[in-house]
Amino acid sequence: MYKTRINRIVFILCTTIVFTFSSCSDDDEDKTINDRDQFLGNYSVVYCSFNYTYENIISAVDTHENRITFSDYANEDSLEQPYAIVSGSTINIPSQTYESGAGPITTQGSGFISGNTLTITYTIGSTSCTDVYTKQ
Repeated sequence: MYKTRINRIVFILCTTIVFTFSSCSDDDEDKTINDRDQFLGNYSVVYCSFNYTYENIISAVDTHENRITFSDYANEDSLEQPYAIVSGSTINIPSQTYESGAGPITTQGSGFISGNTLTITYTIGSTSCTDVYTKQ
C-alpha cells in the first residue's frame, strides 16, 4: 500500500511537470514593435515656436534599427540630413555636422513624442529652437 501511494504521487508529479512544460511554446516570445515606428511618418511642423509651418517626413535609417532621419530638419535646405537615436518615446540628436546649401551646420538636441505630437528642442550653431511636429 505504501508503494502504491508513492507511485501515485510520483505519477501525479511527473504528469504535472509534463503539462507545465508542454504549455510553454515559442509563440510566447516578445512581439514588441520597434520604438522608432511611432516616430515614422509625415508631419506638419511649427518652426522654432513661430507661426511659420512646413512639412517634414521622418524615415527609418535602414542600417540602424534605432535611428530616424528628417526630410527637412529645422527647415534647412541641406544636402544631408542629421539623424536621431530613438529610445522609447524620446529621441536624442547627437552633436553632428552636416552640409547645407549655406555650408556646414552643427546641431544637437532632443525630443519626445506624445500621441501625434513630437516636440524637438535643438541648437543649430548658437541658435536654439523648439519645433512642434504634428503627425498627419
